[in-house]
Amino acid sequence: MIKKAVRYPDGNDRFGALLKEMIDGLETFARQRGVTGNSLYTDVRRLLTLGYDTYQLSDDDFDTVCDNLVDCIYKLQELEEIADKSCPLVSGKDETGGYDKKANSREIRIRAMHVTRDGVVGNSYSTDYYAGINQFDINPEQEIVLNSLDGGCVTLLAASEDAVTLKWRNEKYEVKFNTDVSTEECLVNNPHLSSDSLRLVFFYSNIPNYAELWSMIAKMGCDKLEEKEEKHILTARKEEILHFIDKAIEKGNTGLYVAKALLTEYNNWGTCEIDSLYCFRKALLEGIESGALAPDNYFGWEWMVVAAKNNDPAEFMEDMDLYYEVLDTAAGHGVGEAIDIMDSIWEPEQIIEED
Repeated sequence: MIKKAVRYPDGNDRFGALLKEMIDGLETFARQRGVTGNSLYTDVRRLLTLGYDTYQLSDDDFDTVCDNLVDCIYKLQELEEIADKSCPLVSGKDETGGYDKKANSREIRIRAMHVTRDGVVGNSYSTDYYAGINQFDINPEQEIVLNSLDGGCVTLLAASEDAVTLKWRNEKYEVKFNTDVSTEECLVNNPHLSSDSLRLVFFYSNIPNYAELWSMIAKMGCDKLEEKEEKHILTARKEEILHFIDKAIEKGNTGLYVAKALLTEYNNWGTCEIDSLYCFRKALLEGIESGALAPDNYFGWEWMVVAAKNNDPAEFMEDMDLYYEVLDTAAGHGVGEAIDIMDSIWEPEQIIEED
């Protein structure tokens, strides 16, 4: 709302209406998130109320109100961080209560590592499998099915906060939290190769929350640019991050469809430049159909900013009518990111004419 309000060249009726909406929205936010007694909330509300009372007095007063509104953006971000610590945010429309951006859950990763030889040519590769831990149980007897060449089946015998117990080929393995355990290397009956040896590596950890996932993506991009690791290692890290993105989408964070579209295997993670426009468009359309760019989907618009900053947003969709509808709807709800993208694609006069 603030980003939309400061675009008005003078204090017209719509500017005042937006200020009133801001005050009402701030009061609702503070009440629901338990920060009505915080001094930062009091300060922001005082600035908004003062602005509502004085913006029509003179041009100088109007300019002062606009400057104060910009300052409020940073105060509101700080207030949201305070609210997140005291009352974590859950947003979304599904019956489970939505996506908790600070939530963590446990997961087992099983990495099947092969060393193969075909005549004189040697090679190595790995495949990852995942199993979620929904509850801690002494005897869950959960089977984790792998490809036959990757070992067939691993059984989860027990799970606790501290460790899990797994069984593979009549051997038991205790894997403590945030540690990995490797099996002995064994030969695989692979008729297609001269030799094929396999070992499994078990890892028990939290699924990263949104902030941790963002950090993983940023570090991955830096390492890609600086070529710190070999290509196959970077590829494995990409696949793991994309798995975590899919898990977040499953839990309700549909906004990450936009991140998934931008961070496909075929695009450049170091620069966030889109190399495969076809894959991007396909994934973005799937996300839009799931609500990724609904006006209240903060995560989706956050990633649209990243995509638009490093690429031409006019190329993001083939169906320009649908694209305009999505942007216009969000802009009508005060989503500044949507307004910026619209302004970069269409001249303001053209938007008015089309309306």
